[in-house]
Amino acid sequence: GKWCTRSVLRGIGPARQSAPFRLHRLLQLKDGMAPVCTDGPCFPLRCTLLSVIFLLREVELSCAKFQDWAFDHSRLEVTWNLTASKSDPRALGTTRTCGCLCSSPSLPCPYHLARAHHAWLPGFARSLGLDLDDLPLFPSSSGLHCQKASIVVTFEHLAGLCDQPLLSPAGLRLFGGHSARVTGAQSL
Repeated sequence: GKWCTRSVLRGIGPARQSAPFRLHRLLQLKDGMAPVCTDGPCFPLRCTLLSVIFLLREVELSCAKFQDWAFDHSRLEVTWNLTASKSDPRALGTTRTCGCLCSSPSLPCPYHLARAHHAWLPGFARSLGLDLDDLPLFPSSSGLHCQKASIVVTFEHLAGLCDQPLLSPAGLRLFGGHSARVTGAQSL
């Protein structure tokens, strides 16, 4: 029944696809710790760039924890333990490994971005009196997991800083939870 309903209703409403970032413009922005919206992630640019290169949706980003990353410093690689299902966002079941991309100036370097962020997190956890193992990978300034909506607002803010339109001619929001994933897929 669900399949039939989806098939019949597909395409009736306005198209809703997340717009990609202008990655070259994102790479020109200055990284800073301060969230750009209420309960948004600390280091919003770093968070977004890592989402781009690891092809993440906003829900994967908001659920990520400190222990989800593993580093191979000799190979300059970071491995991210990711969710395996949209319906169960904490079903950690797949990994993606990315190496240093510093030699490619048109892409963010996942290894060095992740390493800088990973080095910042222990001091941040201590400053809030939180256990590092329970800390979100991209916490809000209060050390909590960010909601999906605050990740999307962060994406919209950064797109605005890149002089990208936030609304379509029909008035639909262009940037959504898949914007980083779309950007990464197109860029790679």
